[in-house]
Amino acid sequence: MAKKMMFAPLIQFFQNVKQGEIINVFSKDLNIVDTVLPNSVAAFVVGFSNIIGSIYLCVVASDIFIVFPCIFLITLSLKLYFKHVKFSLILGKNENAKRAEKTLIDKYKQNYILLLAGNIWFKINQSLQSTVIVIMTLAYCIFGPQRDSSTTGMILTFTLNIDMQIRWTFIALGWIQERFIFFERCFQYTKIKIENGYEKEFQDEEIHNIEQINKKKQQKKSEFIKKEKIENWPSQGLIEFQNFSAGYSQDSQNVLKNLDLKILSGQKIGVVGRTGAGKSSLAISILRFLKKNSGTILIDGEDLNNIELKSIRQKINVILQEPCLFQGTIKENLDPLQQNTEEQIHKVIKQCRLEQLVQQRGGLNSSLEFQGQNLSTGQKQLFAIARAILKKSKVVIIDEATANIDIQTEEFIQILLKKAFQDCTVITIAHRINTIINSDKKSFGI
Repeated sequence: MAKKMMFAPLIQFFQNVKQGEIINVFSKDLNIVDTVLPNSVAAFVVGFSNIIGSIYLCVVASDIFIVFPCIFLITLSLKLYFKHVKFSLILGKNENAKRAEKTLIDKYKQNYILLLAGNIWFKINQSLQSTVIVIMTLAYCIFGPQRDSSTTGMILTFTLNIDMQIRWTFIALGWIQERFIFFERCFQYTKIKIENGYEKEFQDEEIHNIEQINKKKQQKKSEFIKKEKIENWPSQGLIEFQNFSAGYSQDSQNVLKNLDLKILSGQKIGVVGRTGAGKSSLAISILRFLKKNSGTILIDGEDLNNIELKSIRQKINVILQEPCLFQGTIKENLDPLQQNTEEQIHKVIKQCRLEQLVQQRGGLNSSLEFQGQNLSTGQKQLFAIARAILKKSKVVIIDEATANIDIQTEEFIQILLKKAFQDCTVITIAHRINTIINSDKKSFGI
């Protein structure tokens, strides 16, 4: 389940599924499936066994299960309400938001009242059925064949316990039905379609015969040659778009249409335009986040479709508007794959003017909080740039890296980027013209 989600298409999945829903599935839902649901099943089995052992008749309930779908209705109405609250917080609470909030709360109340009424009805209905069974048993003991007093006492004792046994057995069955909703939600995550290029992660490793062994050896050999070929890729940074068209999904409209573009090795390209103009789409197409409909993208003459997706995203440098920092040491954040020496890391830290900050915090082994909560916006961006410099890639994508920082820090970052990536092919995406003013080529309003 977790593995499927980790390899899900970034845009198609994570833009449609809210973070809160994912967290809820992996915390509350999974906990209920792993711990609470088995207990409910056990309670039902014990209760049902007690009923079978207590009576010789099959007690068939008519339509008591109408109670338990109410749980699903309440869950759904709560989900809609909290989704509305989130958008209200983002957009501000206006009159329309207030009316929508009242409607959703009323809907939740209706479902909750329905659940309470159903529970009361269930208890009354079940008690009546149990009473009928007790009366029939008493009548049988009185008017039926004569038995000794011990047998009659045993029958009456077990019959009087039927009421509670039936009630708890069907309550346990209701719990199972209710909690299978959480199981179903978790199960949906095992059916997530993985992103194209990660199929290898889910291939069955079993080998059944000699033919398969030879085939596997041949495959590994070709993979080794291919891996050796792309070990130093990209070595130049020449990027070509050839009649390239792509969209965010297979069925959606193309956001890039018949694009023909050649970016020479070491060239600095600036792309500026309004929101929704396709600036970021140009960049993420290189990382294969878009669904290609036609054409090709070549880097150093290699078609990106013929290169492993994992390799593409490892080999291309990306500096985002919101830098990603992990909870851990400064060294782990700057060099997560441990490919550089401490001397190289210190050199880059000094280049990014982070030397004093690192020393104040206790060196490379000092801790950073999740998402750099103990750093300013400018400092977080400088750490992201330092990590990109240490990565040593020939292709660098800079997406609004200086949008949220002060002018003084932005000026220093512009100088730093120009010096650090002078031999790299750089694509800079920006809203402001002054961010790309020093680029070799500029594109406006794409």
